[in-house]
Amino acid sequence: VIGMQDMGAAGIACSTSEMTAKGGQGMKIDLDKVPAREDGMTAYELLLSESQERMLIVAEKGREQEIIDVYEKWDLHGVVIGEVVDTENVTYWKDGEVKGDIPADHLVLGGGAPQYIRETKKPSYLDEVQNFDIDSLNHHDNYTETLTRLLGSPNIASKRWVHEQYDTMVRTNTVTGPGASDSGVIRIKGTKKGLVAKTDCNGRYVYLNPRKGGQIAVAESARNVV
Repeated sequence: VIGMQDMGAAGIACSTSEMTAKGGQGMKIDLDKVPAREDGMTAYELLLSESQERMLIVAEKGREQEIIDVYEKWDLHGVVIGEVVDTENVTYWKDGEVKGDIPADHLVLGGGAPQYIRETKKPSYLDEVQNFDIDSLNHHDNYTETLTRLLGSPNIASKRWVHEQYDTMVRTNTVTGPGASDSGVIRIKGTKKGLVAKTDCNGRYVYLNPRKGGQIAVAESARNVV
């Protein structure tokens, strides 16, 4: 095996262009040889379709069958769909016609692919909410009712009804699951190591100040894994 690349979200178009750009060699791909579950798929559909766990492998010329034999041993499917060529382009063929012939460098970030700086502007509502006068709030005397309403809010109430509806013990690696702490902990089998994960965000903070709200979300998540 010379190289291997996962298909990614953009399928064959992604893996072939990235490998070609990194390797400095071109590729010639025959889309008619790509296994497909649907008949009549266009070149566009074949290039951009994502299937979980698909990999593109570049093998030493003449040793392709050795890799296919390994695949078949484990009841997996492997086919030769193209070859490496001495150009800078990735060329896609289908039905005997060239459907695409593009310099791979033009398709990847860091190369010639366009990178856009998105236009931004301050949301119009910010001036209004940031000038809010807290003294304008009406004060209620019924604190019991207010507390009851607060505790009944989905933002404060128990989230157990959510995390009890899905399997949190997939592959039996969960050490600390939902509700047990401020973060999740999973073990790495075969080692004495584990991974701690946390996502957190206060939507009201982000609404009132997007930049600081985002900073607070990252900081709180970090504190919860320490």
